[in-house]
Amino acid sequence: MEKVFFGYSVSINKKQRKPALKDVKAVNDSTKDYMLSLSKEDIKERINECSIDSQAQPFENLLNSKLHDLGIVILNQAFDLKYIERVNQELIDIQSRIDDFLKAGSQFYEDEDILFQRGSKKLKGYSELSNYSKTVVQVREGQDEGMIDIFNIDRSSEVFRGMLESLKSSQTIKALTSQRTQVTPKNMNVYLNSGVQSTRGFHVDTYTEKLKVFVYLTDCMDLSNGPYT
Repeated sequence: MEKVFFGYSVSINKKQRKPALKDVKAVNDSTKDYMLSLSKEDIKERINECSIDSQAQPFENLLNSKLHDLGIVILNQAFDLKYIERVNQELIDIQSRIDDFLKAGSQFYEDEDILFQRGSKKLKGYSELSNYSKTVVQVREGQDEGMIDIFNIDRSSEVFRGMLESLKSSQTIKALTSQRTQVTPKNMNVYLNSGVQSTRGFHVDTYTEKLKVFVYLTDCMDLSNGPYT
């Protein structure tokens, strides 16, 4: 941008500030090394500390106190195993459609209920992806390559729509709402890990108050399975 002040021409260039990825990597590597140094007993103890059973009483007090003190709660047996099997069967069908898209070699494809894209071919940024009128399948490129995000899967799947409605009316949401103004599920996304080798690691999604609920659809037995951290 060029401006003229008192006869002098002044050029102003916006300098792009690169993120300190080396520093982030150092933090991630040291954290991972620390986690790997822990014994199974240490990890089990930490898991037990933040876990509660879905039938535990008083459920509301336990859930909110652990969330307040630890920032995370592991809820055991949140969904029936047979229901999770139905969900996984639905994902097998969706995966076949994703495979067809990838085999076609195209960067972008849209049908009546799902938009498929590689990277940011059509939609860019979390806001566009999460607010699109259809389900969006995004195949990540660059960092996190191998990860597939499915935004708002409930918009194209009756099974996931049922899961979202079940979550909205669950005792978990009721317990969380009791100590907050309003807790309403906004988006239901699915993450498919197809062999991610190098993830972004530590980052911040938002600086506003937000709750995230993760439902594991396959067992996560150790670090090689990609646990949530």
